[in-house]
Amino acid sequence: MKLEIVDSITKINATDWNQLIADNNPLLSHTFLSALETEGCLGEQYGWSPVFFTLTLNNQLQAACPCYIKTNSYGEFVFDNAWADFYHKHQVNYFPKLVCSIPYTPTSSERILHNDSITLKEATAIFEEAIKAFCLHKQLSGAHILFNPLEESLQLEALDWVTRKSCQYHWHNQNYLSFDDFLATFTCKKRKNVKNERKSMVKQNLTLKQIYGNDLTTAELDKAFYYYQSTFDKKWGTATLTRSFFENIAQSLAQKMMVVFAYHNDTIVACSIFFISDTTLYGRYWGCDKYFDNLHFEACYYQGIEYCIKNNLSFFEPGAQGEHKIPRGFLPITTYSSHWLQDEQFYKIIKAHVLNENPLMMEHCDKLKRMSPYKK
Repeated sequence: MKLEIVDSITKINATDWNQLIADNNPLLSHTFLSALETEGCLGEQYGWSPVFFTLTLNNQLQAACPCYIKTNSYGEFVFDNAWADFYHKHQVNYFPKLVCSIPYTPTSSERILHNDSITLKEATAIFEEAIKAFCLHKQLSGAHILFNPLEESLQLEALDWVTRKSCQYHWHNQNYLSFDDFLATFTCKKRKNVKNERKSMVKQNLTLKQIYGNDLTTAELDKAFYYYQSTFDKKWGTATLTRSFFENIAQSLAQKMMVVFAYHNDTIVACSIFFISDTTLYGRYWGCDKYFDNLHFEACYYQGIEYCIKNNLSFFEPGAQGEHKIPRGFLPITTYSSHWLQDEQFYKIIKAHVLNENPLMMEHCDKLKRMSPYKK
């Protein structure tokens, strides 16, 4: 095995990369990650500089770990602002740091990618050693692997990384035959609430349409990009994805990307954007021109659930945060991230903090489960 570090995924063969990805996850695909680079969504101005760790055998890619040097914590969704403040108060640099993640994407999936020629344990050990050496060489404060699966977190724990737990809200398909079949599992009151929310679309003269990425017209793509930008403008955020990025992935991901448009009197007033793997629907972006009762729930949640049932997808991840998702069928689940810091004293303190924080997070997650709309 030969270890290499490259500063762009465009230097890695796309077919070789995609063969490492489980479930044909479009958000981890060479197409998605390379479009982020080539269409001006990353770079020093945004605080995301690519660093890809690879293992090859006879020039064939066997394993990979997508990382980025970060000069801020924007677009990560595993919040470490308190850690950065702690460093700053002691006049020690927290930035730059190394992050293994999909930029701007809070979805759980493999971060140590590998094929059958190498085990997860073997790949993790090699990359973990390489990441630590890289951080030392580049004077990075530490490394953070975000939204990784539990098995990866446990492998890293054995190498003295600390696992930090968090909570998201996911939907699981229980082999439902229809949306009504899904609602039949709700308590009477919760079922009635959802039905009323869906009926309000008709009362407000709203209709919704699902369109795959490669079927979008130029005008529809312009509209989707406009809504993406407008949401960040309203929330004082930074819309880092470019119009050319959306055009690129719409054509290249094709039916792995879907846009749901909402129409009022035949005029588009809102949209939501989804990505589709072999088993999972990922809800990512939403925007609207004007407020309509329950439109957000319909466009972002109910349309997605209906799509999953119709197309036999097992899971629906609608994005980070939002306890309002629970009454609509999304239950709290634990997400994981793995962390290591170079400075032993700081790491000891932050590790102790995380280990104290984790039980509180799990207690909070268990309390949220009591809000479940499902029958006991």
